[in-house]
Amino acid sequence: MPVPGVPQNIKAQDDRREMRWLLRETGVPVISIEPVVYIDNLLEGWALPPIRDRKTIVYCHKPDLKVSWICHHDVAQLMMAAMHRPELAGRNFAVGGPETVQLHQLTEKLSRAWGKELNYECQTVPDFCDKISKTMQGRGLDTEKIVSQMFKAYTYYNEAADEPFNIDMGPVLEDLPVKLTPIEEWAKRRSVPGW
Repeated sequence: MPVPGVPQNIKAQDDRREMRWLLRETGVPVISIEPVVYIDNLLEGWALPPIRDRKTIVYCHKPDLKVSWICHHDVAQLMMAAMHRPELAGRNFAVGGPETVQLHQLTEKLSRAWGKELNYECQTVPDFCDKISKTMQGRGLDTEKIVSQMFKAYTYYNEAADEPFNIDMGPVLEDLPVKLTPIEEWAKRRSVPGW
């Protein structure tokens, strides 16, 4: 998750900022890799059923939100590259994939790669939070607090003027040179569970 320089009163971001600070205070040479949205998340959890059952990508992104989806493999490559660059200690890298797309464009790419006509739904933040809160009921969690924080985070990522999900990877790849995986290439290597 990208951690903005200016705190947004979002616990998940604040916790990451604190972890970075604590690690750096120990003298450990820390390079922070901050991925945006994992494309792998589409194939698990709450995102999978609409794809598997209705051939519909449902995500809490407004229609014009630009997102540099990244796969787990690429984050691992970037971390490995960072391990070989100790002189980058103290740096924070927001990272994304090689393509920045809106949800309709992501859907087109996945449709081609998987050979199936997919639809998409841009879920609103309130609708997303309502559905997530229902899945958390009865699990012994402080659902109201968690959902409140999720509402703040998803609103921020959808509305922030600095577009935190839109990553220019050019400068990052100068410091951490790896080959990133295009969306369609990733999708051709993965299949939707249940298809």
